[in-house]
Amino acid sequence: MKEFNSELCKDMHDTIAERYARHEVILNDHESKIDGLIKGNVENTNEIKHLIKQLSSQTKAIWGLVSIIIVALVGYFFTK
Repeated sequence: MKEFNSELCKDMHDTIAERYARHEVILNDHESKIDGLIKGNVENTNEIKHLIKQLSSQTKAIWGLVSIIIVALVGYFFTK
């Protein structure tokens, strides 16, 4: 049977505690980065929705302009 070596156990425990603390810091850093990405994604989503609304209104305006031009051309050719 192997002898119990308290010094070896303490060293291993200290090493594991250091690694745990390092990993805890890394995980917290990743968590804050993920939170930032989520906030950025929400902002981008809102901007995209706003742009879609603007494009929709511009499309309606272009269709109106094209309709007016077509009506004017048809009117021009029928009046001749």
